[in-house]
Amino acid sequence: MEKLMLKVPHYTNNNELKSMLYGDIEMMGARYSIADICFICDITRSMQYYIDAIREVLMDFLKNVSDVICAQPRVAFVGFRDKGDKEQIEYKEFTSKPEEMVEFIKKVKCCGGDDACEDLIAPLKKALTLDWMSDLNYVYLLLDAPTHGRRYHDNSVSDDYLDDDKEEMLEKLIVHYRKSRINLVILKCNENVDRMIEIIRKYYNSQIKKLDVIEMGKEKVMQKEFVKNFLVTLSKNIIKTFSGSRYRNFRKIGRRLHVGDPVAELDNMDFSKKFVAKLYTGSISGLSFESKKYNYKFELNPVTEYKCEISGNQLGTGTFAKCYPLCIDDKTNYVAKFRKDSPTKPEDLKSDIEGTLIAKHFAERFNHFLKNTGKKETANAISVVPLDILEKISSDDFPRVKVFLAQRLLDGVFCKLNNNYGWRIKEDGSSVLLAQAFSHFTYEFSLGTMMVVDIQGIVNEKGKLYITDPAIHSYLYKDHFGATNHGKLGMIRFFKTHECNEYCKQLNLADYTSVSRAKYSEAK
Repeated sequence: MEKLMLKVPHYTNNNELKSMLYGDIEMMGARYSIADICFICDITRSMQYYIDAIREVLMDFLKNVSDVICAQPRVAFVGFRDKGDKEQIEYKEFTSKPEEMVEFIKKVKCCGGDDACEDLIAPLKKALTLDWMSDLNYVYLLLDAPTHGRRYHDNSVSDDYLDDDKEEMLEKLIVHYRKSRINLVILKCNENVDRMIEIIRKYYNSQIKKLDVIEMGKEKVMQKEFVKNFLVTLSKNIIKTFSGSRYRNFRKIGRRLHVGDPVAELDNMDFSKKFVAKLYTGSISGLSFESKKYNYKFELNPVTEYKCEISGNQLGTGTFAKCYPLCIDDKTNYVAKFRKDSPTKPEDLKSDIEGTLIAKHFAERFNHFLKNTGKKETANAISVVPLDILEKISSDDFPRVKVFLAQRLLDGVFCKLNNNYGWRIKEDGSSVLLAQAFSHFTYEFSLGTMMVVDIQGIVNEKGKLYITDPAIHSYLYKDHFGATNHGKLGMIRFFKTHECNEYCKQLNLADYTSVSRAKYSEAK
């Protein structure tokens, strides 16, 4: 059979698609970073051991982070000595080249520091003047001595500037860091800084941001073992922020959770009582990618009322939802997904339903074109499991839960094949290749305006992939599809790690791999 040529305009003009994908990224590249990490380090004579450890661990630390977020974070360094010391501040501006930072730190010599206290105010001010570009900013503050001022220590250490606390400059700077949404982590070398840490914690902690403190250990610890432990601790600390791919929504969700998790009341409940809920389904009309006018219409439609029952203990939990087995009219093959952000009406869950319906449309077209390639085993290769909304209209049980999502419960082993940050599973089974080809296909089929990612779900014994809760990137519909929509940058991240496979070739999809990696590197 001759090679299939898909008869739609966007498959024949790949140069235009490339221009659409990368044009805006080139303009924003000079002002974007996926993560900025700044080390503020005491470089007086007692700190050489720790500075050497940071230098030794830095390359592996950044590699661990970049492997998770599929991008190279930028790193900066601010070293400080005490007042009156020669070269009180030594710093290097943010760079995405870790080898440059390692070479800089190699040249830093730890010296100076006559009394036991150090001047922490100057480096904190200096760090704020650096060229921060990211939505995710970290400062690692390496300390073995308190700053000058009576209130910051217990007077058992020598301090030539006891009155330095009168203007409360440290407290003001810490508040500024918090308001600037900089994640502050203290690398604590000894107990001399305990009182100062408690003051920093008081002015830094809020409902959505907490001070992290990492115990650095003592110099007598063998350096090799210390460096190993330091690497693991640092990597876990920053990578946890990316463990769910929905970082953009963390701050918004945090503000809404300060009254407590409304779903927590489900954990210890007697689930024997039934309740009545109204079912809402979604529908999309006018969805077409034959021109550049995309005015599809999405509607939520109330259907009917059902008797429902939470029929067992929690199945699992994620960043924003908890899942429980659900009976609807005594049929048990459903799962209820309770969002933690306190939705109160069906419209609050609109983006979940809308994204699933869009992905379902793409899956149907993907299957259609694969079938036309002549390979029988690829027919109906992918299916997107629909979502519905249930609005509770009776029962005083779990009163703070008003609406939730319902989905068919699937049998099989759950697997995650890619996410919305460019990560993909490092395997080459047929389901992995299908997932990658499907994401690629959605970009081209939509004229470069959408991409379905975060492919996860169940693969049955025949190899069919059932997708649940996909995410959609779209620069055209910036206000659609919730916090997982990362627009063009999300598309770039996908192509950075994607390698076209047999299914991409069957569908005659364009290979953007080499171009995307080069452009993504420029954007960093």
